[in-house]
Amino acid sequence: MKIAIFCGVYAESNSRKAAGPAIVALNLVKSLSRYSSFKFTLHTASDYSYIYNFPDVIRTNNSHYTKEYLKQFDAIHVLSNKSSALKISDLGFQPILGTNVVFDFPSPEGLTEEQRKSNQHIIDDENNICKRKWKAVIVNHPELRPLYGKRFNIDPSKIDVFFSGVDTELFSPSSNKKESTVWVGPGKHKGEDEVKQLVSMLPNLNWKLYGLTKETQYSYNDFVKILHDTKIYLSLSHAETQGLATMEAMSSGCPVIASRFTCGVSKPLISNDSERNQLALNARRVIESQFTLKHMTKNYEDLIKKYI
Repeated sequence: MKIAIFCGVYAESNSRKAAGPAIVALNLVKSLSRYSSFKFTLHTASDYSYIYNFPDVIRTNNSHYTKEYLKQFDAIHVLSNKSSALKISDLGFQPILGTNVVFDFPSPEGLTEEQRKSNQHIIDDENNICKRKWKAVIVNHPELRPLYGKRFNIDPSKIDVFFSGVDTELFSPSSNKKESTVWVGPGKHKGEDEVKQLVSMLPNLNWKLYGLTKETQYSYNDFVKILHDTKIYLSLSHAETQGLATMEAMSSGCPVIASRFTCGVSKPLISNDSERNQLALNARRVIESQFTLKHMTKNYEDLIKKYI
């Protein structure tokens, strides 16, 4: 079985920082390299340099969008990137679409005239994608099925769910946890306003807020160390799909306080080491039982076999 996987940029230029879809691609590469008999090539335009350390990862160029090149593969999976999906579809192929082909505007009918005008090219691409025929459509959370079903005009039950795994060797519990409550941003959608309220309400906590200033910017490697040192991880995102960073915190043995549009922290959790340690163990067990890279490999192989 030989698979072509396409991923977009999703990383800052001249930086090691990578967004969610790039980390999903990295985890998929790790899982297939370690545990699968499938042959694959990941094509990416990412500036996240670490991903190119793997031999089956190449930087995308125009030669990869030709019939001659693509016909060598048994399956094509556009993990993320709208333009890749459209280019491959234009060549007459029907790739598996999804995992992280995220709609920037899930409900375009709710946009203001100004928003529509400045983002019309993105809206046009998304509408174009929804009119095409795909081998399959994948999402990374069951609650996305109705939204994608509506956009693609297909039965939501026919949309598959594929979860990313977590590198549990990289994100592992540490005995050197420091007294700190960590939040990672920035952005209003990540709960920036709410966490600032919490800091003012509980000023005596050892807060570590990352991403708000130039001094607190972080790379993916920094994030690994941050979680190794963290005693409590705070997630106040207004919306998440799978919530990969939260899962990485759980895998690192961090109790997670998750909230949506509310402002509050469990004081017993902050002060009670026994309760906190038990929650940390439970969090790690959840990841080990369902979301390791081995689980990711098995689920991916099953998914590909279903459509080939």
